[in-house]
Amino acid sequence: MHQMLHKRHRGLLEVLLPVYSIAVVVYYFRPQYLSVVIGGTSGDSIMPWALLGLAGAMGGVLAVSALAVAFFLLYSPVYLVGSSWKLVGKGAWIDRREVRFYVGCFLLLCLLAGLAVWSAPAAVSTFVLVAGSAHFLWRALA
Repeated sequence: MHQMLHKRHRGLLEVLLPVYSIAVVVYYFRPQYLSVVIGGTSGDSIMPWALLGLAGAMGGVLAVSALAVAFFLLYSPVYLVGSSWKLVGKGAWIDRREVRFYVGCFLLLCLLAGLAVWSAPAAVSTFVLVAGSAHFLWRALA
């Protein structure tokens, strides 16, 4: 029973987190849309407080996801340099899926760095969207 509840909540989170990350990016560029979504003042009903509580909880989940993404992106060059001798040399076994994962992370890191040079808000927005949909990225790379 506990396993089914956990699976259902994880599935719900896998849908809500990308939607929330899109909402964060939209709110960053268009903050006036928030008053249209919430509607009314905080004294009129409990709905604005409930939405703020939900936004805070989802913000925490997005922050944890962003930390995990940042770790793997920043660790990818270290991993690739450390594994370069195994890749070039002979006799050492290396997992191809793991190498593909870290090469993908490194390419994404390079893309974000190049985007940051061109436009910092675009790079941050892309990182937030990647952090929100990290579970799709991990499945695609691994």
